[in-house]
Amino acid sequence: MLRLFKLRARLCGLCGLCGLCLSILLPGCGGGGGGSIDVGAPVLPGTGSGSGAGSTSSASVTLAVSSPTLTVASPVTVTLTVRDAKGSPMAGAVIDLSTERGTLASLNVVSVATDAKGNATALLSAPSGGLSGADQVIGVAKLGTTTVQGSVSFTVASSQPTIGLTISASTLRGSTGAETLRALVKDAAGSPATNTLVSFTSVGGRVVLGAPSAKTDGLGVATVTAAVGDSTLTAADTLTVSATVGTVAVTSALVVQLLADLPSLSVTASNSNVTAAAPATLSILVKSSTGLAVGAGTLVKVSSLFGLSAFDAVTLATNSIGMAQLTVTPRAANSNGADQIDLTSTVGGVTITVPYVVQVSSSNLNAPPVLQT
Repeated sequence: MLRLFKLRARLCGLCGLCGLCLSILLPGCGGGGGGSIDVGAPVLPGTGSGSGAGSTSSASVTLAVSSPTLTVASPVTVTLTVRDAKGSPMAGAVIDLSTERGTLASLNVVSVATDAKGNATALLSAPSGGLSGADQVIGVAKLGTTTVQGSVSFTVASSQPTIGLTISASTLRGSTGAETLRALVKDAAGSPATNTLVSFTSVGGRVVLGAPSAKTDGLGVATVTAAVGDSTLTAADTLTVSATVGTVAVTSALVVQLLADLPSLSVTASNSNVTAAAPATLSILVKSSTGLAVGAGTLVKVSSLFGLSAFDAVTLATNSIGMAQLTVTPRAANSNGADQIDLTSTVGGVTITVPYVVQVSSSNLNAPPVLQT
């Protein structure tokens, strides 16, 4: 018996399973006699094998939509993918398609076959009846003796007429002329709303519209022109458009930027003191709003604010490099004092006036300053 317990102790040192050892040793301790016991080789943890009730993977069909919401005007694409139990794409799998409720939307096919990448597509459209709500697309694939199913949810939004507003350029300048304002009107089905009256407005009144309203053409488009009202102004304005399609009123708006479009006049003088013996020659350079010299023939009008100066011409024309020259003399022998010469020119429809001050000196040095009118 002592030898049996020593043997059990050595076995416990190997496996630590005292209960197992007892189950082996105890029968030898009974009245069955003192025959020898073969305990065999010890079993170590982690070296055994077995099976359990764990889950196993299976084939699948998955569905996705290009947008979760569809309207009459905007159908969506349903993409279906079939994979085997290992996750690899399955080509040639046939998928039966349906919607759960069957009234909110319709599919363009009742079944599809997957391509080499395991994918297939179908088009989901909303009817024109104006229904709205949520539903599911269901895809069922029979793969041998196995049937797999997938689904994806979608929402149908009730369709409404729409109107969109665009302009050929969102930055307006007086020198570039009028731009084209374009309104596109569609009915609830997404089709062009023809012969529909469209109203256009400038909220700030800074944009001059070619007409307050226009009717849509066969493409559902109505157009008017939009131009700068005041070329000297830099500001923003909001343009709006509205129409009634059936019984539904639709509106849209966009913001445009107006930039001041001013030409410039620069003046240089041969001398700052004008006398009868030494007239002054003014060189006047006219530039457009882009900073480039104007061409030949741009007119410059000249006037004297205090009447002390006389000119060789009251209207000048620029040469090929945008330059005009003016000769200034005292208006009278007793003209004496400062005078303001106003130079006015119109470039690109924009008129600008630039003042230039000269000192007029009388030939009679003792003469007092005289204001002449």
